[in-house]
Amino acid sequence: VPRNAGQKVLKAAIAKQDLSGNWAKTSWAKKVASRSTRSSNSDFDRFKLQKYKKLRREIVNKASKSANA
Repeated sequence: VPRNAGQKVLKAAIAKQDLSGNWAKTSWAKKVASRSTRSSNSDFDRFKLQKYKKLRREIVNKASKSANA
């Protein structure tokens, strides 16, 4: 892309390199998407997440206790 390029040149370069697709694959973009999803959760969604985390923790603890015994 040359310096001081116009909109046509920039749009063509962005389309050619598939910048939006490549951006979505980066960890930064995934982190931004995760933050926006978590911030838009309702109170009930946060409650369900808490319950699933508790259930997962119980399963992992039970498995680790049986493996150590």
